[in-house]
Amino acid sequence: MEYKSNCFTIQYPNLFGINYIIYIMDSGLVINKFKKAVESSGEAIFMTDLDGTITYVNPEFSRLYGYSFEEVVGKTTPRIIKSGQNPPDFYQHFWQIISKGETVKGEITNKTKLGQLITVEGSANPIKDDVNNTIGYLAIQHDVTLRKKNERDLQVKITELKAINNFAIDRELKMIDLKKYIAELESKLPA
Repeated sequence: MEYKSNCFTIQYPNLFGINYIIYIMDSGLVINKFKKAVESSGEAIFMTDLDGTITYVNPEFSRLYGYSFEEVVGKTTPRIIKSGQNPPDFYQHFWQIISKGETVKGEITNKTKLGQLITVEGSANPIKDDVNNTIGYLAIQHDVTLRKKNERDLQVKITELKAINNFAIDRELKMIDLKKYIAELESKLPA
């Protein structure tokens, strides 16, 4: 038995076709394992056709956005999750890059079925066939809404602490000036 590309191939002389049958059986196991991995992923994963029509979403996509598989398959992205928070040319730029067969990475603000704004970090990737033609797109997204909120909250705290620090320094400098002034006045008193 020989192991190649995640598939087992058994070679028997004079038994034409046996390698192909065993290869297909093992490929089915690999495909099934891959499907289970995508379905159990903690990342929202979805696929679209070339026009951006959703053809697949995993359970994490449904949990994150609130749409069932049946509600989104056949719908066009980004319309279904578009938040209106991204600049007007954002989607045009996005489609220009991915249409060239390149991967797009970054953060985007989307909205859930209930209208809640969420920030996701991820990538959109062209899916290529055996001759390198783009046949669809795959997006992998991770919810970073809480992290972004914590970063904003931390920035507010840093700004507040800097203001307090500047106030304290300013107050300390005024106290030093006041002490100098008192010392100057005291020096004018008769001894």
